[in-house]
Amino acid sequence: MNRIELPSGSILEVQLLSFEEAWNIFQLFSKTIEEMNMDIKDFSFFKQDDDKRNFTFVDFLKLKGPICSILSNKSLSEAGVRCLDRCIYNGLKIDRRTFDSQEARGDFLPSLFYALKENVSPFFGNLISYFAKK
Repeated sequence: MNRIELPSGSILEVQLLSFEEAWNIFQLFSKTIEEMNMDIKDFSFFKQDDDKRNFTFVDFLKLKGPICSILSNKSLSEAGVRCLDRCIYNGLKIDRRTFDSQEARGDFLPSLFYALKENVSPFFGNLISYFAKK
């Protein structure tokens, strides 16, 4: 389980999905990348590197189109919520009411991003390294 400090200071503990569930999310994500005609090198922040875990504003600017596509994609949104269902937020299992309070809502999208990232990044890591050499 990976512990991530969110911008608010709250702690998110990410539990990986089963291989099959994570692979399905990877395929949905890959389809979105293809539809957006993105270069896989743009997703270098998906490399698993604990020292570079933070998603920067520059990453967001580069990826705002795909991010908006992902957030508006019902299948990927549901997949992200399934990822969150396996996570712990400030010591409590995440459920449908975890982000109801105004204070917690600010943590929803970063939590969703990190839950997806932790589950999908193992698939991207080697691909990015391979294509970066080309």
